[in-house]
Amino acid sequence: MSKSLLLLGGVLPAVQLLRRAQDYVDKVHIIAQDDDAIVLSRYGEKFLYSQPQDCITVIRQWIKDQGGEIQQWLVVPCSEFFVQYIEEFRHHGFEVFAPASQVLSTFYNKKALYSWLDTLDVKVAEFKSLDYQLDFIDSKSYIIKSAKASDDYSAPFKTKLITQQDELDAIRQMIPQQYWDNFVIQRLYQHNQSISYGGVWVKGQEVASIIASQVRQYPQGITSCTVRATDIDDTNTIHDVIRKIASNVQLHGFIELEFIKNEAGLYPIDLNPRLWGWSNFLFYNFPAIPAVVLQNQSPDQIDNKHIESWSNIWRDVPARDRA
Repeated sequence: MSKSLLLLGGVLPAVQLLRRAQDYVDKVHIIAQDDDAIVLSRYGEKFLYSQPQDCITVIRQWIKDQGGEIQQWLVVPCSEFFVQYIEEFRHHGFEVFAPASQVLSTFYNKKALYSWLDTLDVKVAEFKSLDYQLDFIDSKSYIIKSAKASDDYSAPFKTKLITQQDELDAIRQMIPQQYWDNFVIQRLYQHNQSISYGGVWVKGQEVASIIASQVRQYPQGITSCTVRATDIDDTNTIHDVIRKIASNVQLHGFIELEFIKNEAGLYPIDLNPRLWGWSNFLFYNFPAIPAVVLQNQSPDQIDNKHIESWSNIWRDVPARDRA
């Protein structure tokens, strides 16, 4: 019997997966915000909410409505916001295409992730809390990152560049102090290159993966344009980090590990246990991924198309031309 698919989140990668999944499942449901891109798609049945705090009500009603059909569904998180709700589905017996819940609690929080990677002897960038007194001498710059999502507080930004004390003070006033722990601060260097690993894992086995350089402005990305990374030292370092992670936890689902290369070296900055912005690059190279994930096709003979680059033409071509 074919699975039915529940997509959590209506961002562009979810739209792309929705189109690819049609031939492999009986039906598709989507839980998304009412202004998400996926709402415009003609595919799938939509279950919508207006505000982030309303999402859990929609989720619980959807779970209740499924009754005795729990075993037919595969739940796929497609955005960072929904990672926090994975345990809600597992608690009710649904299969979720994501790592185990105890692992997610580490992946989901950048502070916990950086500390855990350090125990694996993986180089990570130094990070500070929002209450730390920063040194802006010699034109030093920093980025403030949202370290985790929560349903009771929507971060006003994902990343924010600050270059002086007044900007830091303004952000501290903007964010209620009880949510300061939701953010981390890191030094921003002059020369930054975004390199990411994107892969699909099934119960600890890697099905397919790509290491790609992203053509974008860091820290605030403006594009999903990607090309295959070719620097042997960089790719070897990234594969080594993935091996260390995979030897300590069972990876399962869509996994993106983001790296930054700059004056301080090459180091991971985020691990996303969900679909990511440039995931369609992986799907184009490995078209059989939906069959492996949704119909249990063997991953042993999966075909690699060896496509070298991918662009979302609506926004990426102008960004690539400027790079």
